[in-house]
Amino acid sequence: MDSLFILAEHYFPYSDSVVKMAPGITDLVAGYQENRGLTDGELSEKLLEQLGRIELPFSLFTPAECVEIVMLELGQDEAGLAQLYEKAEKRFRKRYGQSLKGSRSR
Repeated sequence: MDSLFILAEHYFPYSDSVVKMAPGITDLVAGYQENRGLTDGELSEKLLEQLGRIELPFSLFTPAECVEIVMLELGQDEAGLAQLYEKAEKRFRKRYGQSLKGSRSR
């Protein structure tokens, strides 16, 4: 978990984050949605179903937030992404704040 805290200063804000969706992934998801003829709601449901099956020892975002990130990336909604990352940062700092030596404070 030490590397988690070493890199923490690069997680937020969205504009400077190293934990963004890669443009190629966004394009693949958009292609999948189009090829399958899925509405945004149907795509969100499928993503949430799949993410619910994954168990990780640590995640910056909840499964629902991950789905929201995908949808915001597809819609190129940087303001929405900035808000979501800010919400996640507050939660992260509340939980791990004492362990974030050397990371920037907000």
